[in-house]
Amino acid sequence: MVWAIVFVFTIGFLLKKSFGKSREISELEEKEKNIVYVCLQLAKAFRLKEKEGKNLNHLEIEALYGEALRPLCEELEEFERRSSSWPYMAKERLKKSIKTLKELKDFLKYTFKFVEDSSKNVPNITVGIVTAVTMQLLSEIPPTFDANEEKVLEALRGSTNNLADDANVEDISKYLKELDPDQLKGLVSSIKGKYHELRYEMFINSQDNNLRAELFDEYNHPGSDIKLINTETGEVREFQLKATNYLSYIKEHNKKYKDIEVLATEEVAADAPDIGSTGFYNKDLREEVEDTLDKVEDPIGSEVLSSMTVAAMIMLAKNIKQILKGSKMKDDEKSKLVQDVSVAAGVAGVISLLIG
Repeated sequence: MVWAIVFVFTIGFLLKKSFGKSREISELEEKEKNIVYVCLQLAKAFRLKEKEGKNLNHLEIEALYGEALRPLCEELEEFERRSSSWPYMAKERLKKSIKTLKELKDFLKYTFKFVEDSSKNVPNITVGIVTAVTMQLLSEIPPTFDANEEKVLEALRGSTNNLADDANVEDISKYLKELDPDQLKGLVSSIKGKYHELRYEMFINSQDNNLRAELFDEYNHPGSDIKLINTETGEVREFQLKATNYLSYIKEHNKKYKDIEVLATEEVAADAPDIGSTGFYNKDLREEVEDTLDKVEDPIGSEVLSSMTVAAMIMLAKNIKQILKGSKMKDDEKSKLVQDVSVAAGVAGVISLLIG
């Protein structure tokens, strides 16, 4: 029994020397506390992103790499050199953690470089400017619409007597919010056809050729939707435009209007050699209509919310760099930052959570 007790105490002593004893946060040095805090903040940020179901965009990647992970890895490498007296297993755990963080840092660096080199749409602006701009976005700012979205709104205004020809975004938003889901679904289907016509007219008239496209004044002109005019010869040809997945709809038209040709979306035209194509896809047209209606119905939109969460991640990265340097954002500065972002409680909550 004596030898057994000696054996147990010996093993216990060796394990303690090898693994070391866990320390409470209060026992850590200031630099150690900062590292632990920074790692917890990064973990929260990545969990929030995973919950959102969205990938990091290039601005977040750049900020997290340059402002957070790179200085964190540098701080840990410096700290590793001062941990020579640590127990063996504790040093191994630290080494493994540093290796994992370095791999993540290098992956983010490679990812950002790849996106920057391969994408023509990456804006040539600094992260600081983007943060400053996005943090000033307010929910009251009305959304802006590109040329295609404006065509959706034009189609919508003409589809109902409840909207004036010059109805603004607020009027349209109010109208959409009064519709139930089934009515909205029917609305998308009804204006998709007109949107197809408007897009095709815009496309033809943007080409450098001898054709000019003109839609008829009536919203639903019988038989044909558009005139294609040869500006050199004066020849005029009328066409019916169909945005559909079903050939049967086109056959019904051909029975009724034998002399008017049909131009259809790619889904049908690709499988029917005798039917011309407008070059658009029915699926894309529907999605563009739905996205525009969503944007009008909810002016703040997912686009603004996404910008705000991106700004939150960038602010987190910048805050982390300050913490690692030994300086922290004061509580009143944090409060002001959250208050300035007067968008939605959810977004302000994200920023509040990320910056502590």
